[in-house]
Amino acid sequence: MKEAGILIREMTHHDLEEVLAIERLSFTEPFSKALFESELAQEKATLLVAICGGDVIGYIDYWLVIDELHVINLVVDQAERRKGIASRMIAEMVRRGKGATSIFLEVRESSAGARAFYEKSGFVACGTRKGYYAGRETAIVMEKKI
Repeated sequence: MKEAGILIREMTHHDLEEVLAIERLSFTEPFSKALFESELAQEKATLLVAICGGDVIGYIDYWLVIDELHVINLVVDQAERRKGIASRMIAEMVRRGKGATSIFLEVRESSAGARAFYEKSGFVACGTRKGYYAGRETAIVMEKKI
């Protein structure tokens, strides 16, 4: 999908260094290169990148499980946030979702900005997972019907 100078396409191994750079700047406990390589090899996983001017500026990792989309990770480079890129990646995931009826994800309880984005995007809290993040922080489980 290409819209307003942003190209969204499937991630390749060539994108990993840029993705890892965004990951490290965005999280205190970033995913490793080995984890991304494992996800790229998973049949049920799809990883998309958002490209602008030849650079990776965001990515989404999700699984399609029967009729549900499960977001594993969604990140936009800090300098590119609040420009609709995450919304475009979600829309592309849904477009590729082949009949999915719901989207699920977990978000840190302490991440007010991410929670506000997901709520604005139509997600609702439907549960919690205590100690989900490194055994210390609660995750809010969110769902969106599509």
